[in-house]
Amino acid sequence: MYQVPIDDDFQQMMVSALRYALVRHSYIVGLTIEYLEWKIPLMDKKYLAIMSRDIDEEIKLSDRLSKDPKSNWTNIDKRWVRLKEKIDERLKEA
Repeated sequence: MYQVPIDDDFQQMMVSALRYALVRHSYIVGLTIEYLEWKIPLMDKKYLAIMSRDIDEEIKLSDRLSKDPKSNWTNIDKRWVRLKEKIDERLKEA
């Protein structure tokens, strides 16, 4: 079986997958989060920091939009919050 190396290209694709799924409300959210959770220990902190920041920005945007009475925005899926917590734990490691 061929193994995909976890190089910069692969990690950039993981960031792209996160960014795509972050604004979706479909099955892709669960698939992306599950896959990323599995890869967190193998990824460079540089890319994890980007992911953490992207999730944080989406959480803040979601909070603002959900308070706007003119918006039909729904709050961010709590699975993203849990993923961010896991990423942040990994970032704290030496």
